[in-house]
Amino acid sequence: MFDAGTKIHLQLPGMTDHQTLVPAMVLSKHDDTVTAIVDASGTIDQQEGDLYVHYHERGQFVRQGAHFKVLVNNREMTGLELKISGSALPAEKRKAHRVPTSSTDQYVRLGEKTGCELLDVSIIGCAISTDEEYEPGDVVEVALNCDGVDFIGMARIQNKSSMPGGGFRYGLLCLQDDDNNSLEEALHRKTIAAQDSEFRQQLADSPFKITTLKRR
Repeated sequence: MFDAGTKIHLQLPGMTDHQTLVPAMVLSKHDDTVTAIVDASGTIDQQEGDLYVHYHERGQFVRQGAHFKVLVNNREMTGLELKISGSALPAEKRKAHRVPTSSTDQYVRLGEKTGCELLDVSIIGCAISTDEEYEPGDVVEVALNCDGVDFIGMARIQNKSSMPGGGFRYGLLCLQDDDNNSLEEALHRKTIAAQDSEFRQQLADSPFKITTLKRR
């Protein structure tokens, strides 16, 4: 855990429950202190404070509290010192962070309708667009392909809105499934993959490479 090169995600001070987590990468760890790089300029507007570190551990998305101090902050990146505290707990499930997927052309089956566009995912649900009509409270079968395998489970329609080009956008909440091949497992995988893809893209786009960070 927190080895050099480990990908983590930060819930920064002031972030709302529906904002995408900020990707970062561990550079080093000593005892309970981690040095990490955030490859995005202007992300952190204070020199120190408290945040949550989210990461993937033993097949579960968890979070842990930390106190941060900014070591480097310029146009290309932000370097942080994170003093980890407390124990890792499952990421909050009632208000899970959503990760956009619409740029990657992913599709799911909603009920009998195939080819429904997957708009975003979280560890407990997703947003889907389709021209099929449902109402909030309806329970529908969802099939989500992950690594060549269809994960099937039931989900409840939480909200509904009209799309500008026609059709509807539905927010779905995954219902607990005891089957190992469940929708919930696929949502976990898709969420991690989407966060990691965003992180890799940010690193690829950055002209700045870092080997060491020094304390101020």
